[in-house]
Amino acid sequence: MPNNMNLEHQAKLQSVIDWAIANEIDEDRLPRDIEVLSQITELDLSRCHLKKLPDYIGSLIQLTKLKVDNNELTKLPDSITDLIQLNYLDVNFNQLIRLPSKISNLVQLTHFYASFNEFKQLPASLFEICKLQCLEISHNDLTDLPYDIGNLIQLTDFDISGNFLNTLPASIGRLTKLACLVISENNLTHLPDSIGNLNQLVYLYIDENNLETLPSSLGNLSQLTDFSVSGLNNFTELPDSMIGLNKLTNCTIVDSQLAYLPEWISELTQLKMLDVNNNKLVELPNGIVKLTHLHSFDVSNNRLVKLPASISNLNKLEYLDISINQLSALPSNIGNLTMLASFDAGYNDLAQLPDSIGNLSNLKYLGVDHNCLTQLPENISNLQHLKHLDIDDNNIQNLPKDFYKLKNLENYNEIVKSLKIDRSHSCVIK
Repeated sequence: MPNNMNLEHQAKLQSVIDWAIANEIDEDRLPRDIEVLSQITELDLSRCHLKKLPDYIGSLIQLTKLKVDNNELTKLPDSITDLIQLNYLDVNFNQLIRLPSKISNLVQLTHFYASFNEFKQLPASLFEICKLQCLEISHNDLTDLPYDIGNLIQLTDFDISGNFLNTLPASIGRLTKLACLVISENNLTHLPDSIGNLNQLVYLYIDENNLETLPSSLGNLSQLTDFSVSGLNNFTELPDSMIGLNKLTNCTIVDSQLAYLPEWISELTQLKMLDVNNNKLVELPNGIVKLTHLHSFDVSNNRLVKLPASISNLNKLEYLDISINQLSALPSNIGNLTMLASFDAGYNDLAQLPDSIGNLSNLKYLGVDHNCLTQLPENISNLQHLKHLDIDDNNIQNLPKDFYKLKNLENYNEIVKSLKIDRSHSCVIK
């Protein structure tokens, strides 16, 4: 036994061991030797069906990492704040309703995970832990975020999604080291202009809110590569300042009220993924041809009546979804998109497919269901990688003579059977 360990400390450690035995904690997780226990720096008690932690967990004073996630904890013992060497604490997926008031004693804490609990408010002392770099408190019952959040100036990752926030404090603009901000699944109607001060932000996710507008200060986020906003939003346009997001590679703006994509979107030449499904778009800008790095483009569930011929120049596209629009024709040169692996044009008004579709040699999925097709082009048999073809709800009565050559088609029999149904189908041009 170490000479410098007093009897009181030994007794506390022994009580932790007794607790471990009573709760059938594996010895590999928590040692039964007092001397060994006194020196451990990491403790993983996750997924142990625990309802409480030992009262004297604070006696493990060498701990730097503690994981107690995925249990049934309703409170944390006050002694946890004695773990002043702790830099990593994970209490995710419990039933906690409050944090210890002296949590600020954890002065070395850099990573704190407290998502999927039942917090209604956070202690002011949490915002005194000035070394915090990663804070995740998503999916709780928080209705407001204290102004003091701005004190955590070392934060690089902050997730407060899945709460009931109506506003964000302007002080969030002081978190200038943030690289990732997740504020999805709240009740936000506006974002503070100060969000534009987060000039190191790389990832911004604000899905599932009720945003009325987007602030023009978003254009200051020059390091942003991933931007996602979805949900029942009411904004009808994007701020012109977003032309400054020249590092943007993944952009999702869905379930909103956009009536058009601005011409300046063509200046975001680093885009690889653009998802604008479920808006009110009636046309696409011709300048979209400049998005030559685009691999994935989803413009489904809009009001498009035609596609610009220039879309065929996006020769790196692998995924294209134009379903649920009002398209009566596809560009004749659509076959130039030879990298396409998935192409969905279902739920439109297409009366025929261009012959060039037979040039899509890498296509694995083709959806043209719920259109007004009476036949498929003969050269569709060129699509030797095709695994799934959806032609339901058309007027197709016969298949091309070489259709059988599609050896990789997994739903061949279903297609043949569907023809019997489609003979009586009456297509109504919308």
